[in-house]
Amino acid sequence: MKAIAIGAAFVCAGMARASSGAEPAVAISDCTVFDPATGQLLPGRTIVIRGQRIASVSGPDQPSEIPPGSVRIEGRGKYALPGLIDAHVH
Repeated sequence: MKAIAIGAAFVCAGMARASSGAEPAVAISDCTVFDPATGQLLPGRTIVIRGQRIASVSGPDQPSEIPPGSVRIEGRGKYALPGLIDAHVH
């Protein structure tokens, strides 16, 4: 269900880009990010995505500027894992 919400946000952002010509933005706030370099879970992070790229990842000590009109996803209780995809298909 969590993946569906994030997937739906990307679809909405894509539709917004097609209709306005502007680069869409998605902001996932207050999620826990796994840092593979340190092996740590970093709670309370905000991820800002513009187009198909991650623009910023910020923590509670350095808040991120969320672009106006962004699709916002509440990430509390959810995890962001870099590079994790579901490649299991039949």
